[in-house]
Amino acid sequence: MFTSNANNNNSNLISLKLANTLRIIGNQKCLRYAEKLSLIRENDGFYFELRDANINQQDAILISKVLTNSNKVEQSRIELFSLSYNSKIGDYGAQNLIGALPHSVRELGLVGCSISDQCTKALSKFIRRSNHIKIMCIEDNKFNFQSKETLIQLASRKGNLMLVI
Repeated sequence: MFTSNANNNNSNLISLKLANTLRIIGNQKCLRYAEKLSLIRENDGFYFELRDANINQQDAILISKVLTNSNKVEQSRIELFSLSYNSKIGDYGAQNLIGALPHSVRELGLVGCSISDQCTKALSKFIRRSNHIKIMCIEDNKFNFQSKETLIQLASRKGNLMLVI
């Protein structure tokens, strides 16, 4: 899914903005992934998949700001978004990310991100507004029974959404 585009100097590309943000975060996994993101061609869709990269709440907020400040066309290039196994994201970081996610996301992964019932409202809102979401993996978090039931019911009404909670 990553293709080279050495001639692309368009700093408005969401992939380049995300790459720059990962460089600011600065850990080795983020730096390696930033290089991959910087190779994505202008109109290509892409996966943002940065699992087990020691992303914390502040990092999640930085990433969400890139999403929020990008135009709808650029946002629509993101097909999969996963920050699974980043246990320091927590509720506040996850709420910011979920609220900033583009409608184009087909798969969402926030497994083991230390999120709880406080994220149920944000996840519910995302499920309702997204016409493209097909897979949502949010297991290994701290949801109570009622929150799980709420999300399961929403997913079943959606019809084409596989929810792993």
